[in-house]
Amino acid sequence: MTVTAERPAWYRIDNKAGEPAALYIFDEINPMWGIGAQQVVDELNGIDASQIDVHINSPGGNVFDGIAIMNALRNHKANITVKVDGLAASIASVIAMAGDEIVMSLGSQMMVHNPSGFAMGDAKTMRELADWMRGSRTSWTTLRRPRTSPRSSTCRSSTTRGVPKPRTRTCPYGLRPR
Repeated sequence: MTVTAERPAWYRIDNKAGEPAALYIFDEINPMWGIGAQQVVDELNGIDASQIDVHINSPGGNVFDGIAIMNALRNHKANITVKVDGLAASIASVIAMAGDEIVMSLGSQMMVHNPSGFAMGDAKTMRELADWMRGSRTSWTTLRRPRTSPRSSTCRSSTTRGVPKPRTRTCPYGLRPR
C-alpha cells in the first residue's frame, strides 16, 4: 500500500486474495484529522474476504463516526475478529464491540468512561447537554452489554472513573486475553 495524504500510515486495510483482510485503526476516530466513518465504510465495501481482523490502538474520538464504524463492521458479511493491540479508549472501545471475537493483546488496555462534552450558553443549553450525555450513557451501556457482564450496572459502574483496564489474568469486561 502506498502512503499518501488520503491513506496515512496509521490507517490501512490489507486485503490480499486468499488471506484474512486486516483493518488497522491506529489513530483518533475523527474525519477531519484521523479516521472517519466514511473512509472505513468505503474501504469495507471493497472487501470480499470471509475474515477481517481489526487491529485497534486508538484514544477514541468522534462518537457518531465510531458508532457508524462499529455498525459497518457488524453489518459486514465477514467474521470479524477485533484485536486490541495497544489501547481501545472511549469510542474505540465501542468499535471493539463489533467483533465476533474480541482479543486483548498482552499489555493492551481498554478504557470505558461516561460521555463527556462541553457547551457554551445559558442554563437551558447546559441542561440539554446533560440530558444528551445521560441518554448517551444509556446507549453506550446497551452497546457493550452483550459483550460484558450480564448486569449493565456492572458495566456502568466501571465507567465512573475512566481508568484504563489492563489486560491481566482476569481480562476486563469478560473479554478473552491472548
